[in-house]
Amino acid sequence: MKSIVNYTEAQREIFKAGWELFNAQGIRKTSVEQICGKANFSKVTFYKYFKNKEDFLYQLMEKEYTKAMVEVDTIFSLDESYKSRMNRLVHWKLAQLDIWKKPFLDDLIKFGAPMIAFLQKWSSVSTQTFVEFIRRGQADGEIRESINPQFIMDMLGSLIQNIYSENGLLHRYSWDEMTRQLLDFFIYGFMGKECGE
Repeated sequence: MKSIVNYTEAQREIFKAGWELFNAQGIRKTSVEQICGKANFSKVTFYKYFKNKEDFLYQLMEKEYTKAMVEVDTIFSLDESYKSRMNRLVHWKLAQLDIWKKPFLDDLIKFGAPMIAFLQKWSSVSTQTFVEFIRRGQADGEIRESINPQFIMDMLGSLIQNIYSENGLLHRYSWDEMTRQLLDFFIYGFMGKECGE
């Protein structure tokens, strides 16, 4: 697991400006000039740290994903019950969904094969982290041993695709209802009685 990098003040301000602009108007509509103007730094300073806007985007994504994984690892490492840690994880994940805005996400997905590979790499890392969390819960007796962690991850992947699709879950449930149902499923569905009991 990578640790969070200590960025310079200029890098932090440029990242913050880019993040805000990407979320407001998308990646494609945001120029280096706009990022520099919002950050109050010159293009010379920008190019001191980043080769171009694409390099900036990848470094920004690397920074955000590394930060997210450190936060998830922190939640999973707490000396609390599985139920409490899962509750924290679901609330953390929902807060993340509020941070990433539609214009940014729409452009990110359309950015091409290298970005898709980058996102798949991080998805694989986060999936493995969650699978390990489930296995630790099984070893500690907090999660039923019959639960297949990879099946759960495959199911979650399908669920996430469904949430935003036409006629998906967001068309039938509010965020609050989805959160409650997910918590009930993950906390009580995993820890309830075995099938046939």
